[in-house]
Amino acid sequence: MKEALEIYSQKIPKEKLRNEMTKAVEDPMFMEDLEESMKTFESSDDEIA
Repeated sequence: MKEALEIYSQKIPKEKLRNEMTKAVEDPMFMEDLEESMKTFESSDDEIA
């Protein structure tokens, strides 16, 4: 998940990314999805680290 965000953030202008992330953290559904995704990939992230 972290790697995907890093790649995405390199492809778009920093100001646009900042604005989009500011909006996203205010969206309860986005935050739920993010937390669920992070939990899903937590074990595979641990394996890589």
